[in-house]
Amino acid sequence: MPRVVPEYKEEAKKRILEVATRIVFEKGYQHVRMDDIAREAGISRPTLYLYYKNKEALFLEIIKSIIADVSSMAQETIQSGEIQSFGEFFAKANNRYKDQFAIVFEVIAGLPKKHMIITEIAHLHDEMIHQIALYLSMRFPDRPIESEPEIMANAMLALFIGLQIRQRLGLDPEKAAQVWETVISAPFQHGR
Repeated sequence: MPRVVPEYKEEAKKRILEVATRIVFEKGYQHVRMDDIAREAGISRPTLYLYYKNKEALFLEIIKSIIADVSSMAQETIQSGEIQSFGEFFAKANNRYKDQFAIVFEVIAGLPKKHMIITEIAHLHDEMIHQIALYLSMRFPDRPIESEPEIMANAMLALFIGLQIRQRLGLDPEKAAQVWETVISAPFQHGR
């Protein structure tokens, strides 16, 4: 029997993740079956289970991918050191992931508090808050941030999530962007 090279395994896993992400966000998490994903990816169902043990594990990988990308965008924004880039970050993340955030919130709302996905997302958020706080403290050491960087990072993440939910409830995206820019830039404006 031929061996599968690691590069192929990584490429196959990436392809499965891309297909699963598209299908989950088209149909909704509750309506997707592993059979659907295997069929769309052009693999057998048993092969899919070699990569992901269940739908929850696959969904968690989708969430990790989104959070990693958003976290990377946030870090790039903070590294730029330009206050106006915070608004650009919101627009970029909002445009790229608005619908995905909505489905993630819907899935989370339907799960028990101790569910593995909730626990893992909380861990990912903690990591993201730590990274944002670290970059804030390094990038703006001479700026008068009114709060500790970790508190500011928590506030930034909470505001971002809240504005995603508000948009789902009908808040105009331009108004959401205006709220984001006003609130985020305020701590950096003081004492300029």
